[in-house]
Amino acid sequence: KEANYVYPTESVDIKQWREKGFTLVSGLLDEALIDKVVEDLQTLAPKNKADFGGVLFPCKDSTAFNSLVLHETLIQSAKDLLGTNDVRLTQADGWAKTGKSKDNSAAINEFDNQDQRIHIDAHNHIFVVPPPWETPAAVAMIVYLNDFVGGGTGIVAKQSNDDESYALGKTLLTPGGASQFPWINDRHSAESWMRANDPETAQFRETLYKKEQVVRYNKGTVLFYRHDIWHRGRPIEPEKTRYVINLSFRRGDVD
Repeated sequence: KEANYVYPTESVDIKQWREKGFTLVSGLLDEALIDKVVEDLQTLAPKNKADFGGVLFPCKDSTAFNSLVLHETLIQSAKDLLGTNDVRLTQADGWAKTGKSKDNSAAINEFDNQDQRIHIDAHNHIFVVPPPWETPAAVAMIVYLNDFVGGGTGIVAKQSNDDESYALGKTLLTPGGASQFPWINDRHSAESWMRANDPETAQFRETLYKKEQVVRYNKGTVLFYRHDIWHRGRPIEPEKTRYVINLSFRRGDVD
């Protein structure tokens, strides 16, 4: 079905990030810096490696990459969203994701990153139960470095305090969440396993896909999202390449 797109605004919406789980903004970063980062990533992050990582901070081969990671606007945005001047950078990596050709579509396996299962990131970033919704400990960012070629992040906004999608314990119901679920990245493989082994959870997860909104990014768009929001990576257009930087900042008092 046609994607339910969400479009960037011109300012960081702190209230929306805190209540709905994300805010989407364009115009925060200098275009010349973005172009230089892409130029470097084209060399340093092979586009045939459609997985996370590729270039990690600090990068000795790209001053531009390091400058974007530590861009004062992004750091200040993290401080504003978390309500503190004491923040720590906990993740910074740049990578290329290339859409599979139609001839190569059958090469997808259960760990493939092209069409992800829906999940939250908290389980990858902390060893304990995520903090209550009212007191977020971290902000994640995706900086999109080129114009739209598919692969807009899918995201499920929290609609209210009693939103069933975010009821206590629900965010564990994902591969990579509760321990009874094997880690499977590809959507088709993950949901097939769920339907065969836990039909009730599979039915709940299907409601998440139906609620999904899709980021309609352009060059320089930044998605600020929470570690406890349902989201996923979506397919890139065949043989097109999307460049991004993933960032995460946490409060300094949550060591």
